[in-house]
Amino acid sequence: MYGDYDIIGGMKNGISKMVLQKYTIVQIIAPREKAISLAFGIMDEQILNTYGCLNRSLA
Repeated sequence: MYGDYDIIGGMKNGISKMVLQKYTIVQIIAPREKAISLAFGIMDEQILNTYGCLNRSLA
């Protein structure tokens, strides 16, 4: 009877740990990504436009 609750509790703990890990990774990567964009003068819109052009040319 309690086995199911133990499994669910373990899953909730696992999910909580993964969410924290994801948050930590995003916080570490975001400033680097912004710094790279600023260093090269690349804006998000320019990246999306280039991506769109490449997709159209390959299609």
